[in-house]
Amino acid sequence: MSDGHGVECRGDEDDPVARVVESQARRAISGFGGNLAFLRKAMENGWIPGCEEPGIAEHLDVLRRHLAAENMAEDDEFLLRYALTVPGMQRGIVPPVMVLDPDRNGFSVRRQREAGGQVSRLREVLDLGRAFLPGLDRETPQALNQIADVATSCPLPRPMPEIDAFRQLSSPEGREVASRAIGHLESPRGAVRKLAMSLLRNIACYRFEPLPPGTCRVLRERGILWPSFLFRDAGDDEAHALLDEISRTDDPPDLNHLLLCLAWTRGDVATASFRRWAEEPPGWARGRRVPPSDDLPDAGWWLDATGERVELVSLRCHRLRPAEADAPGVIACRRPIAESCPSCHSPLVELFDLEAADAVLPANAPRRVIGCLYCAMFQPTFVAYRDDGAWEWLAPRTAAQQPFEVPPATRYVILEPAPCPPFATANVFEMDDATTLGGVPMWLQDAEYPRCVGCAARMTFLAQHDNAALRDEGIYYAFYCPACRIMTVHYQQT
Repeated sequence: MSDGHGVECRGDEDDPVARVVESQARRAISGFGGNLAFLRKAMENGWIPGCEEPGIAEHLDVLRRHLAAENMAEDDEFLLRYALTVPGMQRGIVPPVMVLDPDRNGFSVRRQREAGGQVSRLREVLDLGRAFLPGLDRETPQALNQIADVATSCPLPRPMPEIDAFRQLSSPEGREVASRAIGHLESPRGAVRKLAMSLLRNIACYRFEPLPPGTCRVLRERGILWPSFLFRDAGDDEAHALLDEISRTDDPPDLNHLLLCLAWTRGDVATASFRRWAEEPPGWARGRRVPPSDDLPDAGWWLDATGERVELVSLRCHRLRPAEADAPGVIACRRPIAESCPSCHSPLVELFDLEAADAVLPANAPRRVIGCLYCAMFQPTFVAYRDDGAWEWLAPRTAAQQPFEVPPATRYVILEPAPCPPFATANVFEMDDATTLGGVPMWLQDAEYPRCVGCAARMTFLAQHDNAALRDEGIYYAFYCPACRIMTVHYQQT
């Protein structure tokens, strides 16, 4: 279907690749709604001056010099003429260009910045439209009008969450999206490259398979090493190429990123390399504050004291979606229990009651995750557990803190039947609700797998509760040690 100005809005029956790419573009464009509305007001009221009007040519020269000095050179005359109205529109002057008269303080440096800011924003959204929207008019005013329609009145039919849209792509379709994104990385326009990277992040995280073969080679050759999860399961050939880069680099930031990318390849070459470096630290490791193996938890695994590889995450993952308290298979989250925290005297909670999810839980994992939501904000809380649901508080046992003034609110969720790509929540802040069982943690700060108070090994991630679902901050994480039968509740926020 069409939006009425010639920009095609694709329906469910159309090419899924085009739908995914265009939906991402429309999401990005929607962030420019205020700028586009401002522009439309000027256009509808006839406020944009012509070059032949008195004084306009001189003002345009001033604006061009300002933009060039700010490394934002612009040659689109329509954008520049519109920008001259911005200072006056912001001050309610009609017609707006009158504000630039000498007796109204003229085109001051402050007003040049105001005008330049709008030029920059409209240039970004115009670049996005040119790159990602089919059927856009060649003339700037008409194209921006079409883009404004897309931003305000062209939603996708029956919109689906991004994770589902990407997960449902076939392998050839996933490769096509990645190929289009890689092509846009060559764009000189920052907004276009930014959206291309967003497409690659979503392909890497929201699908069970990694980025298509060759994609990581292109990223590495262009020096794009962040986020490192783009190299997830990239294969041993790519791991060897990263090793070659590591052996040649003398740039510590690049070295750190290369090591993280190697860890994310998660294969035999990465395992053997980090094991070798643990036994015989290479020369480049002497200048680092931490050993190379400390980069491994970021990719969800580590090497134990004997050099054996240990997974810190489960590759079996399910989202936990909101449900009614009496729904079949319901899981209670953050539910207060009768006992109080020995440290702060707040009510202890079941961060998760996972009895209903028993069929998908890892072996030896706790069915009830007990912790203190208050103490966990400052340090992990540790509890020993048994199969019969009994538990014993272990730590912390510090001096009493002030308890929660309001008891935690219980939330009810249900296991989503379809498996979720296990690395979906590595794409930080991109999911509306990151509450999941299994997979990887959505770290809001650095990757921080707690050490077991029983054996000192890093603990395995079990589940996470995203407090954004309750309009609150932060994420609570549940970990466990299957050998010691100890669980912990940990917390992070931005």
